[in-house]
Amino acid sequence: MQTRIEEIDGLVVKGLSIHQGKTSDIPEKWEELANVLEGYNVSQDVSYGVCIQMNEDGLDYVAGIDDHLLPDEITAVTVKIPKGRYLVGKVDGGIGQIQETFRKLFSNQDVTHRPSMSFEKYIGQDIHDIEAWVPIV
Repeated sequence: MQTRIEEIDGLVVKGLSIHQGKTSDIPEKWEELANVLEGYNVSQDVSYGVCIQMNEDGLDYVAGIDDHLLPDEITAVTVKIPKGRYLVGKVDGGIGQIQETFRKLFSNQDVTHRPSMSFEKYIGQDIHDIEAWVPIV
């Protein structure tokens, strides 16, 4: 797996959320977002899947795009991804390998992880060009 370290100023993602759901709920949320974007004729080159938290009650997750691209009339959740350093891994093998990529990044002993949101970055319209971003010190 290719990895690199990136520092970002933070970003704001706006999209549709899952509250206390399961990872199996995520594809349906992306499909819902795609339908909303198509209805408003919104085209984007980058989209984000943000894991806000995961615990025994389930997963809080947002499927979204840069906040300024989503029309205001769409009911959506806004998530602010904090500024900082991130360990970034290219997801080899498409969507089915996202969880495994995150597992490898979180188990990396060469960096110190920090508590914050991890996220997926989908680049372009090809669902196979995916990066996993994990917050580090």
